[in-house]
Order: sequence, then C-alpha cells, then structure tokens
Amino acid sequence: MPWYAPGPETESGVPDLRAYVFLDSLQPQLAAHICTTCRGYFPVPHVASLFVEIAPGMAIHGVLDAALKATSVQPATLVVERAFGMVALHHADQGEVRSAGEAVLRMLEARQEDRMKAKVVSSTIIRGIEPMHAMIIDKIRFGSMIEDSKPRRRSIASRVRLLMVPSGRPNRFAICV
Repeated sequence: MPWYAPGPETESGVPDLRAYVFLDSLQPQLAAHICTTCRGYFPVPHVASLFVEIAPGMAIHGVLDAALKATSVQPATLVVERAFGMVALHHADQGEVRSAGEAVLRMLEARQEDRMKAKVVSSTIIRGIEPMHAMIIDKIRFGSMIEDSKPRRRSIASRVRLLMVPSGRPNRFAICV
C-alpha cells in the first residue's frame, strides 16, 4: 500500500516529481537571495543544495520528513500550496545532500529523469533600469535580482533578467545576467 493516499490532483499513489535540482556549490549571490525569503536554516555560500518540487503540495511534508530522517541536511525553504510543494535543503557535505536526494527519490518511487523538463517561457532584459523600478524590485525580490553591469559606477543597476516558469509565476531562483 502506498504511503500517500491519491487525491484529485494525482492518479497514482505517489506525488508527481516536478523539479529536482542538485547544486554542488551555492554561489554567494544565490545564497543571499534565498535568505531574503528563507524561513528555515539560512544557507551560506558554497554549501551543496537540493531543490525538490512535487504535486500535490501537502505531500512535500513527506519529502522533507524522508530527507531529514535519512541525513543531517537542513531545510532552508518550505513552500506548501494546494497544487505544488517545494523544499530547499542544504549541507556543507555534498554527500549528505546527495543522500537526502536519494532518500526523497526512493520515497517518491521516482528517478531524477522523471522530473518535468525545464522550459523558459519568457525572458526579458531591461537595460538602464530606472531608480524607481530598481527600488520596487528590491522591495519584493521574489523572482528577479538586479546586477550592476559596471561596478565602478554608482548607478543603481543597469540590467535585470526576469524568468518565468510554466505556471506563469516568477521563478524565485532567477538568474542574473
């Protein structure tokens, strides 16, 4: 008998693996960005990290439980919505994070290859961003980051890149260009 009772969001007895991303070394800018919304243990630069998203959302608690019971990883972010759930895990030892990922995949009866194929559905570059625009983005920071392309200048920023995920919401882990 599956550990998870099927609901209206899924036909099988296990949640659908939507995203599974392992990062061997979290870069300083991404670590800082994660900390702006992190409600768990803050990741520091250069730790290994794992991001997992599943459907339906409430099942993410089982994912977190499996990872924490199998390893000593720390949760940085836990997002629980009706349709989707996401957890970000990290540890200084890459082996611990990989082991947590294996425990999660075993619990989900899935392989990394079962995750949804990533697809960028929108990409925008804004050059010479206005100060008021930079201020409002800096206030919310849920999907975009600003990078000064000429660090010697005092300008607020010169470009920003926004990425959209298939659900149409801004990606919380946008990449600066």
